[in-house]
Amino acid sequence: MIKGIINGLPPTLNHTYGMRCIRGRPIKFKTEAAKSYQAEITAAFSNFSLITSPKDRFGVVLKVHQRNIRRDVDAHIKLILDAIADGLGINDNKIDIVFSMREIDKKDANYIEVWFGTDKEIKDFLLSILSQSSSSSPVIM
Repeated sequence: MIKGIINGLPPTLNHTYGMRCIRGRPIKFKTEAAKSYQAEITAAFSNFSLITSPKDRFGVVLKVHQRNIRRDVDAHIKLILDAIADGLGINDNKIDIVFSMREIDKKDANYIEVWFGTDKEIKDFLLSILSQSSSSSPVIM
């Protein structure tokens, strides 16, 4: 499993995608700020190597540390998944597990912890996290 830290948060959704009309059709495009942020993550993850087989499936856990509670936790996912997959040289359609959580931190905020591995590694990791939580928590089905 790969563990990494991404310093800084991606651009907000309003600054990630833009719209323009081409021949009367609206086209969504990635902004330069989003491309730059994605390129930094891709470059960082290209330093890692995965020993995988073509049948392997993957998962990712993101823990977003941020100062501002108004920012959605899910706004970061697509841009980061694309960048990690590009950096590791895999197709992002092989990522079956995506788990994202947020921690509001007024001091040392605005970074993202990332755990990336095979689906089995990520399932085991998540089970270990859940087993550490209080056993008195109600189960909702």
